[in-house]
Amino acid sequence: MKFNYREFLDDEVFKRLNEIKAFAPETVEAEAAMRKKPGYPHDRLVFAAADHNARMINEYRGNPIGLSNRREYLSRLVRMLLSSQVDGIEATPDIIEDLLIINKIRRETGGKAFLDGKMLIGTVNRGGLKNTVWEMDDMPSCYTVERIKKLGMDGVKFMIRINPMDERSRHAVRYCADTVNEAERAGLPVFIEALYVENAEHGFVMKTDSESLCKVVGVVGALGCRASGNGLRFL
Repeated sequence: MKFNYREFLDDEVFKRLNEIKAFAPETVEAEAAMRKKPGYPHDRLVFAAADHNARMINEYRGNPIGLSNRREYLSRLVRMLLSSQVDGIEATPDIIEDLLIINKIRRETGGKAFLDGKMLIGTVNRGGLKNTVWEMDDMPSCYTVERIKKLGMDGVKFMIRINPMDERSRHAVRYCADTVNEAERAGLPVFIEALYVENAEHGFVMKTDSESLCKVVGVVGALGCRASGNGLRFL
């Protein structure tokens, strides 16, 4: 049966979500404070990733604006977070705030508080917008470590792409090191999405061979003042 996102996140809930966002933004911090934190549930974590729109990645299953349907997007994220097989979510502030508000609405209407026991990971850098001339300059543009700490979230997500033929990659190296250092001061783990890329005729291509992966692991593992407690993810 096809997933009916309009029934899953009905008109009344969606209306209340937007009203709270506009007129009661303090709800976000209040709900974040009520969330039951998970710690590390086990050693192999499964996260939903919801930070693609912030980098102008909107395509979904052949629809160039498929991820832009906010109601459907949120519905699918809530459904995933209700699953015991999903440990949490890495996302940008707009998504995390919407989910916190929906979590409050569901709890107040007798539904399950789907964020209890789930890890919330704040995405820091989405500034390397897809297909822009500055794409390799993956500057911080979303969460700050300070805000992640204030909301009682569970970690920091950073993406770094190393391109040996594009000098803008050096900025991403510095951004990542600075974020690791800030996370160390805040006592937060960092989840690093590390990619080795090379120039191609149309943009860039990811390299996933052993030599390329060893290069990126060596660089990223040494960034910042702390290595233990950080997680690496490779695509």
